[in-house]
Amino acid sequence: MRAVIFDAADGRLDSTGASILDRSFDTIRKLGHVVSYGRAEGKPFANQWERLVQKSLTFTRMHLGHLDYGSAIWRRGVDEVMSGIENGAIQVPVKGVFTPKTVEDTFAALALRQTAGKLILKIAA
Repeated sequence: MRAVIFDAADGRLDSTGASILDRSFDTIRKLGHVVSYGRAEGKPFANQWERLVQKSLTFTRMHLGHLDYGSAIWRRGVDEVMSGIENGAIQVPVKGVFTPKTVEDTFAALALRQTAGKLILKIAA
């Protein structure tokens, strides 16, 4: 397997969209690549095309519906992540455990957008 060297100026991974995605175009080199996989702040701005062509950037918008969950590469990725969680290399912070009786608190925590970590809804004992 060949190592891939990816300099920070080569590309951006963006999960926020809106103004943060728009500002990231200023920080990338010409012919760089942007991968958008979320829009926590909102949809990308309408000027996205103009931002891309200024530096001949390429753009990918990852969508869950386009993934091949049955492929060998997907399975290998899942296995690596699960192994990392099991051996402690990947931390999964749990910020709250909720029950059906407190489910409204779960939505309140999400609406505040001030939580970082997993919110779990516990259905059964």
